[in-house]
Amino acid sequence: MEWVLRAALEPRGYVIQVQPVPWARISREIAQGQVDGVMLLWPTDVTELGLLPTQPVFISHLGFFVRREQWQGQGISNWQMLKGQTVGVVRGYTYPDQLHATGAVLEPSLSDLHNLKKLAAKRFDYAALERATGEHQLAQDANGELVRKLVWQAPALVSIPLTFGIVPGRPGAERLLNELELGLQQLRGQRALKAMLDKFKVDPAAALQPEPLPALKLRRASPANPNARPSKPQ
Repeated sequence: MEWVLRAALEPRGYVIQVQPVPWARISREIAQGQVDGVMLLWPTDVTELGLLPTQPVFISHLGFFVRREQWQGQGISNWQMLKGQTVGVVRGYTYPDQLHATGAVLEPSLSDLHNLKKLAAKRFDYAALERATGEHQLAQDANGELVRKLVWQAPALVSIPLTFGIVPGRPGAERLLNELELGLQQLRGQRALKAMLDKFKVDPAAALQPEPLPALKLRRASPANPNARPSKPQ
């Protein structure tokens, strides 16, 4: 959500440079002092990376994309329906225990886009993605093949708040965090943030019910055995 970051900080005098990098490189970039912050993060990501979080910005709805001929109008009524089905995940990402508990067979891919392409090619039955991310990837597909073949399948498996994370110890880190919080607060007060989120069909953080969050547990998808619990969960 680069546009939220820019809208919050550029009017306050900051020059924003956003560099997309593979998830596996983020901790190294932080350790080498290459970045001032990371976006956007689940609470567990913030903890593992040792960052200073903002207040939640919007809600990540993690669930499944399917081929259009598989889509069920009534939604997935029982997650045990996934038992034995192959689900595409992204290598190195972390996923909630709710996904592992379905009994699905997890097949790692290189990226979210690769995950969707393999689903369209019938390499597996479902693709596990964050809804807004998946729909953005479909919209960016140049020839429209993916959007013709794939669709989000309600409901979400789990909904999780996402935040920006500021790297502690960097010059001006505390000020940057404060300015970002003030910028986000101003956007909320002007309803500008909600208008931006509505444009991209994303729910603001206020839409989340907080009760499910304490029970949330995540596991990393391992290349060798994506169902194995890691020694240090993210």
